[in-house]
Amino acid sequence: YALNRMACGHEYTITLLQQAIQFDPDNQELREWYALNQRKRRKGLCTVPSTLGTEFATNPFLRLDSKWLLEAGKADLPSDKVYDQMMKQKAD
Repeated sequence: YALNRMACGHEYTITLLQQAIQFDPDNQELREWYALNQRKRRKGLCTVPSTLGTEFATNPFLRLDSKWLLEAGKADLPSDKVYDQMMKQKAD
């Protein structure tokens, strides 16, 4: 599944990656993915599609039960509550 390609219908990658870094600041793969996509946008290139493997490694919304949540002190919440909390922070 990691090589399956996926594409969204919008070009919000940079904004979403900036928000993801706020939730998961120590994720080096996320930071590298962000830098790569910044370079793509500066050249006028699209940032989609991505792969499921990349999304699972860099998208905090797909890893609601991961180690970084334990360290952030959010793992004691059910995953739907963590998602709600993250969406609220994202909206602020």
